[in-house]
Amino acid sequence: MEKPVIILGASGIARPALSIFTQNNIVVYGFLEEDKEQHGVEIGEVSVLGHTEDDGF
Repeated sequence: MEKPVIILGASGIARPALSIFTQNNIVVYGFLEEDKEQHGVEIGEVSVLGHTEDDGF
């Protein structure tokens, strides 16, 4: 069974976390980040979707 994740934060430990998840075949939907300048940026092939307090995610 697939257990996809969304990573909170797009800096610091986020990149190593993405690497660990992808190495273990876990689907990463995207990142949520408080810094609005990061929204829409791609890290690897995964996008920063929006703010961490956005209830839509």
